[in-house]
Amino acid sequence: MDLLTFAALLASAVGLVGGICGIVSLIYQRKQTQLSQQLVKASQEQEQEYVDWSTKYKKVSDALTRIYPKVIFTGPSRGVNAVEVVFPDRALRGRIERYLCHRKGWWGRFEPAKLSREQVLNPILQELIEQVLEAIERFKAEHSDWARAVGLLPGGRTDS
Repeated sequence: MDLLTFAALLASAVGLVGGICGIVSLIYQRKQTQLSQQLVKASQEQEQEYVDWSTKYKKVSDALTRIYPKVIFTGPSRGVNAVEVVFPDRALRGRIERYLCHRKGWWGRFEPAKLSREQVLNPILQELIEQVLEAIERFKAEHSDWARAVGLLPGGRTDS
């Protein structure tokens, strides 16, 4: 085998290895691109989920700040704390007071909790937010006059 043949065989072997490496690199690059696209899509979906749940929590916190300081008069000279009428389930009221709002001041006003991104995306808190929204909608449907008095429906009192 002369030097020229050896050089030709070596060059073709190097070219073959280079071609194989190029094909493997192309496949790897495509997989990385697909993975990056999936990560971007998942990030966008998570951001949209955060926006959706933040909006729901805003509705809940607005409703809670209207409900908590109010008294509903259920009969002559008989007033009941509005939160007990809107949320008759004592366990639900406890979870609301523990996770969604804090007692503020002497008169028992409540201030909405400042939830972090992780808390808003927490499935347990999401379930609680859904339960609160359902209870509020049920209260509005069953007791529209009291809902107006509390300020959950238009046309009601706005004083505390």
